[in-house]
Amino acid sequence: MTLDEAGRRSFVGARSPAVLLVYDTDSGRSSRRRRSAATPTTSSTMPSESACYVICGEGRVDVFRQTTPTIIL
Repeated sequence: MTLDEAGRRSFVGARSPAVLLVYDTDSGRSSRRRRSAATPTTSSTMPSESACYVICGEGRVDVFRQTTPTIIL
């Protein structure tokens, strides 16, 4: 789990199913859900790059980029 304080979001990697969940920290509601590689182990955000990195147990790194305030790829 990682926190983007400036963007007021929390990113949570879930294992089953393997997804990245994005929560609005004001309301506590899940605002986005993106499929990730199996067994995510940690995540980190780079606000300057509008990116969230999810490191997975298999040695894979998934990169999610925010293209607009409501779209995360």
